Amino acid sequence: MEHVHTVPGFDHALTSWQNFLREEGHSGNVRWIFREDITWHDGRFFLRLPLPEINQSLVSQIYERGCENGLGVTLSFFCSIADDCYCYIWIPKDAREAELALLAGLKFSIPSQPPTAQAIFDEREWRQHNQLGQRQSADTWLNQLPNRT
Repeated sequence: MEHVHTVPGFDHALTSWQNFLREEGHSGNVRWIFREDITWHDGRFFLRLPLPEINQSLVSQIYERGCENGLGVTLSFFCSIADDCYCYIWIPKDAREAELALLAGLKFSIPSQPPTAQAIFDEREWRQHNQLGQRQSADTWLNQLPNRT
């Protein structure tokens, strides 16, 4: 399900996103992920927890950059674990990319069948999954998730 809105300030957008998630049957407890937080291999997703505290402020910065470039911003639901919604932000690199994404303003996106992901809290276990994932997921859509850097 997708909705496109004009681009409000980040705090208002976040409140609207939380309300949208609740309307779609999810909790409004948003956790922001970046490409470094998730890996995929053998048909399964693995999410590194706890997430870095910097994720929230980085999403705010990316959001502001998306507002400034005038090409739009997408807030997307990735998966839920327990009562948390793991979400990511995406902004297009150029006008063509925005056009291909049908993006003009603020867009909310939840896949009709969100994937399930396993939370990984142990650093050694995360490194093992991440190494396997780097070999298997070089060209997956996961690479659309923004990097923290």
